[in-house]
Amino acid sequence: MLVSTVIFGNVPNFAVDSYLVLEQGGKVIKPVTVRFDAQADRSVVWPKTPKFKAKVVAWFNYANFDPMAKTTITVYPATGGEASFPMNFVEIN
Repeated sequence: MLVSTVIFGNVPNFAVDSYLVLEQGGKVIKPVTVRFDAQADRSVVWPKTPKFKAKVVAWFNYANFDPMAKTTITVYPATGGEASFPMNFVEIN
């Protein structure tokens, strides 16, 4: 399964080494592969902050998670911090 997110920052290479995981019932599911934009695009608010937007894309093995379980996606930007949000895969058509 592919999970793609867009993150925002203030320098063109802010997304380098960013990471993404799933969490289900206290279990952290790591991706098979993670890709990130090495050079971010300008955001629509350029030159105001956040100046740039970049994608972080993670691929997960279907055998490693339960698509019916409550899931939290957490993105770890390389610049520090984290952003988490709930996801219900059952509701995706």
